[in-house]
Amino acid sequence: MNILLISHLQKGSGNLHTIERIRTYLSDVDYTCTLTSPDEFNNEDDLKSYVTANGIKLVIGLHAFRSGKLLQDAKINYILIIGGTDVNEDYRNQAKMNVMTQSVVSSRKIIVFSNGLRRKVQELWSVIPQDKIIEIKQGVQTCPSKFSLTDYIQQHHSDVYTSDMTVCLCVGSIRPVKNPLYLVQEFSELHQRRQNIVYVICGPVVDEEYGKLFRTKIDSLSGVIFIPGLSLTDAHAAIQQSFAYINCSNSEGMALAILEAMMLEVPVIVRNIDGNKDIVEHGVNGFVFSNPKQCIEYVEELLLDSNLRDNTVRSASEYERREHSVDTERLKYCDVVKSCLE
Repeated sequence: MNILLISHLQKGSGNLHTIERIRTYLSDVDYTCTLTSPDEFNNEDDLKSYVTANGIKLVIGLHAFRSGKLLQDAKINYILIIGGTDVNEDYRNQAKMNVMTQSVVSSRKIIVFSNGLRRKVQELWSVIPQDKIIEIKQGVQTCPSKFSLTDYIQQHHSDVYTSDMTVCLCVGSIRPVKNPLYLVQEFSELHQRRQNIVYVICGPVVDEEYGKLFRTKIDSLSGVIFIPGLSLTDAHAAIQQSFAYINCSNSEGMALAILEAMMLEVPVIVRNIDGNKDIVEHGVNGFVFSNPKQCIEYVEELLLDSNLRDNTVRSASEYERREHSVDTERLKYCDVVKSCLE
């Protein structure tokens, strides 16, 4: 049985890791899976011709706009996975909203990663039947390499390297919605007070204009380091070697890197947005901040209280194992695919 998976394939992105996991799950039970980018097709007719020529029985599209613009009028059997920026950001653009509405309405099933995303879909499209929306929480896998974050900093940023260095790490693509500049001033000021604390931002530049602004600002600050992207396994190693993992995005669907940090037993300090609050309970399995000052306060609390750090990490690890099992994710995707092929 042939299945086509469509997703933006930006290296290092959460969407890429998610769609690759889904492909593995389905391939393991003998579906023939092809993974491609929406950019490979000019329009829905192009996609429909490909589906017919290759005997595709089901399409799985990730992101209601990027994939939805191909699926909306193609009149094919498809499952739509809500990505995050589609319902958190793109809905504000009426042209994009029109595309997403048609793609949502025409889909067989809609998959969301959290109850928060389910509520958002229901708010935007109240006509969608409840049983059409399936919640499948992200499964988490980590595989840290032998990459050494401290060696990298010593080699490339010797001016801030210290033998007792404490790293706060943010991983994500360099683009406005991820807002990597949100905390840089405050972390630079913290570095000036505590020379061993550095803030590392790691991710590929995917918005060139914003990237120039970002680099200019970073270059003007002490104690803030930019690493322009790592492989998945190296990123996992960097997270594992950090004192705390930071998320400062303007919006998220479900930030996979937060869950990866939980699995790797690194405390998470995340911005107060819906996607983050779906997985982080403040003071229990992480910390939720509403402004840069609060973020720095939580970093300093963790520095002063090792018991607080240990308890937070323990609760996060228990939560991740309980709620984000790869085995559960695998079973749910296989079940929904089977139902759409019957």
